Amino acid sequence: IEIFGGNVDLRHILITGAADDSLDWDMGWTGRVQFLQIQQYAGIGDNAIEADNREGAYQVEPVSEPTLYNVTLLSMNSLEKYQRAMTLRRGTGGHFNNVVIAGFSGESIDIKDRETVARIDEGKLSFGGLMIANIGADGNRFFASELADQDDDGGFDEASYISRFASLGVNPQFLKVTQSESQPDFRVAASSPAKDNAVAVPQGEFWDEAANYRGAMRPGVSASWTDGWTDFPVN
Repeated sequence: IEIFGGNVDLRHILITGAADDSLDWDMGWTGRVQFLQIQQYAGIGDNAIEADNREGAYQVEPVSEPTLYNVTLLSMNSLEKYQRAMTLRRGTGGHFNNVVIAGFSGESIDIKDRETVARIDEGKLSFGGLMIANIGADGNRFFASELADQDDDGGFDEASYISRFASLGVNPQFLKVTQSESQPDFRVAASSPAKDNAVAVPQGEFWDEAANYRGAMRPGVSASWTDGWTDFPVN
């Protein structure tokens, strides 16, 4: 799904096997998202989320600044390709809350460009209630080192900043530990730590305020909101 500006809202969105980025936005999108489940396949595609303000005009307004709650970004941790859960760049904003990130071969969140970092102080980029697990070849490479010529954000330390809002290395307890392309199961156990430490969902007609957990699926449910209208054919 790619969004070019506007304020469209998204709920109960499932994206699997995208050959590029799963959710991609730019040009000032300011919509709301709740219940987003993404699965990147092994060796296919790039980022679960790739976010821009506008290429070539990072400061142009309106600034991309969507608000997301109850999101699961999942990959199959194949070292065939470097995959990130999120790449935030080119001056984008965004508010990322109650997000579970697991299984990416590269890193969890990469903030690129000084203009994107500046959105934090402007109150246009924020994080809350994150859970990050099983990242990189050893499962613990949550953020990449950005020294010398690898520095693409003016020396900003993602690890230090984002760790303040995240549980790192905590097992989400997916019911199916090894996800498949044809028979995935995105539910988590009733005992999952995703049930704790969630950020309160805003009040309002759009939001399901009872979703007081981290991730796209309520821990312990016997059936998920993907049942009955989705299929995962092999071909």
